[in-house]
Amino acid sequence: ALLEAGEKSLSAEVKHVLAAASASKNSYVTALGANVALLAGDQGAAKGLMAKLAEQQGADGFVKGGTQSIVGSTGQSLVIETTALAPLAWLKAPGAHTLNVEKAMKGLAEASKDGSYGATQSTVLALRAVLFAAVGTAGQRCTSTRRLLLHKSIAAEMKQKLVKAYSSIRIGDPADPATLMGPLVHRKAVADYRK
Repeated sequence: ALLEAGEKSLSAEVKHVLAAASASKNSYVTALGANVALLAGDQGAAKGLMAKLAEQQGADGFVKGGTQSIVGSTGQSLVIETTALAPLAWLKAPGAHTLNVEKAMKGLAEASKDGSYGATQSTVLALRAVLFAAVGTAGQRCTSTRRLLLHKSIAAEMKQKLVKAYSSIRIGDPADPATLMGPLVHRKAVADYRK
């Protein structure tokens, strides 16, 4: 969170997280480490950690191998949290993990029960992954989420949660770390976005 907010004086903390992520067999820690590496600008560490996550992804899209999250999640909540963190990293490496992102997003969409994912932390991370997959590149990449297919029993609640999440998106200068969505590439892209 501090890196996302633009804090620069975290080199010791980043070094510790990356060392722990590289040594850990816990895929949740690996996923956190991949995101930290990307935010810190360490592309080499991020690449290795993202590849490690890809190896732990099952055919169902879920990233296996999590043992515990930083908030103590285990079981299905941990699987959802780990799987939500992985595409948040993979989406920041254009083209390298396209199939992994697609599988993870499909798995997360299918796992939603009643518009949530069980525990609050799981729901927050899954919705964040869905939101970033849709707008993180302004919908201009082949891995961008264009639509979610949801069962009618959860569609209204999920829509409500996503509308609330979309209202928090900061649109602006893509060079500003606080900006989630930058400009569109041309007028047709603007028109498509407004549809």
